[in-house]
Amino acid sequence: MRLKKLRVWLKRRRNPPKKDGSRTVSYTLQWRDENYEERFESLGAELTEAEAEAKRSAYAEWLNVNSGDDPQQFIEQMAKRNQRAMDKLKLVAGADPRKWPFRKMFGKDASKWYARFDELLLMRQVRPEEDAETLLQQFRVQQTAEYEVLVDVLESELALEKNIKMLLLFHAGETVWTAMLQHAKNWEWSSESSKFIEQFRTRYPLEFQKVQQELSLEDQLKNASLPPKEIAKKLRDFARDELEIPADDSHAPGRSIVLPSQL
Repeated sequence: MRLKKLRVWLKRRRNPPKKDGSRTVSYTLQWRDENYEERFESLGAELTEAEAEAKRSAYAEWLNVNSGDDPQQFIEQMAKRNQRAMDKLKLVAGADPRKWPFRKMFGKDASKWYARFDELLLMRQVRPEEDAETLLQQFRVQQTAEYEVLVDVLESELALEKNIKMLLLFHAGETVWTAMLQHAKNWEWSSESSKFIEQFRTRYPLEFQKVQQELSLEDQLKNASLPPKEIAKKLRDFARDELEIPADDSHAPGRSIVLPSQL
């Protein structure tokens, strides 16, 4: 599926006469978005007809081509093309597009942003919305151990729910369920010392450096009687106390659930 080409018309409206009897003409751009809803963009009355026509042509081109590699310009463009779809995104990703995790939603390759937006529109048309909270409740009951692994690594149920909401924008519930199972398997803390250390280093690089400065990870693991998950939490919390950083400020790689199509 491709976004269909939008046609833009130039509308002219004669304004009421001024005191000297002269009249101006206001110009407005008009088009229909993907939902066939009429959209308007006022150009004002300070333009000549030739200038207004040039702006119409440029605006039509802007609506129908990718906006380089600027995420905010792309979001603005998509809002003009399909406000309803953008409203759906705002319900999940937040009301302020400037704060969206854009790369996670649309990927790093700007040439594929249009395709991702196409995919969103198509998924909304062919299947009903799925509720992240309900899906997580079912997952917690049916896959309790895996659910706990995901919450542990993402560090809160809220963070997990935000991940799932984002995935459900583009993927069916069964696909997201499978992804959660796979990530839980990959994320489970290993009882093998060398693998555990590598997991901790990858997930929490800042905390890992601090722990290595203050403690011997090998000795901590050798003498510990706690399960690996609890060891990781204690080491993480110790390092953050020393570094004086809250959990929300830690941006370790691999801390979100992604599907191959998002990479």
